[in-house]
Amino acid sequence: IVLIGVTITTARFVIRTGDAAYGLVVVWALAGIAMKEAATPVVPVFATVGAIGVAAIVVVRLIGRSMWTGRKGAAP
Repeated sequence: IVLIGVTITTARFVIRTGDAAYGLVVVWALAGIAMKEAATPVVPVFATVGAIGVAAIVVVRLIGRSMWTGRKGAAP
């Protein structure tokens, strides 16, 4: 349940602020949790799914930001 909350909170924060560094730190933490808790049946699955989800959001935000950079009159 905590991993789901962390993933949702991080996703919302990255979407609102576009802070890629914050999102990547959480991806790093979730990947570490997934590796450390590999012996348990459920924790690595949620940690891996959360890490992939947050990483995807970070990538989409970075691509979206780079597409609009330098265009006059374009909305961010």
